[in-house]
Amino acid sequence: MAKVSFAVDTEMPWKSINIIYKTISDLASLLGIVKPTPLLKKKGIPECILFVTQRLTKYPLLIEPLIKTSKENRQEQEALQKALSLIKEVLVEVDAQVAEKEKEDRKIGNL
Repeated sequence: MAKVSFAVDTEMPWKSINIIYKTISDLASLLGIVKPTPLLKKKGIPECILFVTQRLTKYPLLIEPLIKTSKENRQEQEALQKALSLIKEVLVEVDAQVAEKEKEDRKIGNL
């Protein structure tokens, strides 16, 4: 689960970005062109990484009202229920891995 790894290990995305940034000169050029674009509202790569992990918790809040309003369409309601269930599974997995990572970090800190 890429999002779980992304959410748990904040060092991993930075290492990946630094490697890509150093090896692909076109990326540096692209970022120089794209960054001043007003649509980005001064959001850089660090902010985009945070958006990925922060949005996970908002999906249930989006889907639950849709389930309530889709009572007339049984097929749509079932699909939304399944999506909500899968999202909640991902969130439980993220929470478990974050707790495990924090536990490891505490052990390392106590050494």
